[in-house]
Amino acid sequence: MDIEDSMAKEKDTFAARGGWWVVAQFGLLAAVLGVRFIEIPFAKWPFEAHRWVGATLVTLGVIQLGKAALDLGHSLTPMPKPSDQSTLKMNGIYRFVRHPIYGGLIVLCVGFDMAQPSIAAMLPAICLIPLLIHKARLEEAWLRERYPEYGEYAQRTRKFLIGIW
Repeated sequence: MDIEDSMAKEKDTFAARGGWWVVAQFGLLAAVLGVRFIEIPFAKWPFEAHRWVGATLVTLGVIQLGKAALDLGHSLTPMPKPSDQSTLKMNGIYRFVRHPIYGGLIVLCVGFDMAQPSIAAMLPAICLIPLLIHKARLEEAWLRERYPEYGEYAQRTRKFLIGIW
């Protein structure tokens, strides 16, 4: 095996494509779901409107996430490093936001946790936010490297949520 073959193999390893970020992300998503089974009686939301707010956020998060996945098509991957077959999407929902899947996950998880009667259930969703922020930074570095037009696109497009963030 020559040096080029060795470098090509390293380039495609799980860790080199950002795989550990994906493991952490899915671990926190599992915690968002799993914390439901832990009852902490003193950590209840003080009002019932949280269920409606939570359901609304879940719905908005699912819509944004679903639209983003459809618009991304064959370029969809959980890895932050784009696959060799991917193309830069700047249309559909990506015309308004650069990381709509991450934004949709944040809104969905916060909404899911608000719909449940435990403030403690918010912890995994809150931890997910900085993880996705850092994962997006890593992904953007790779996107800038691969697509020269990404820098200009990033300057005119929100990061996670349409019209907000």
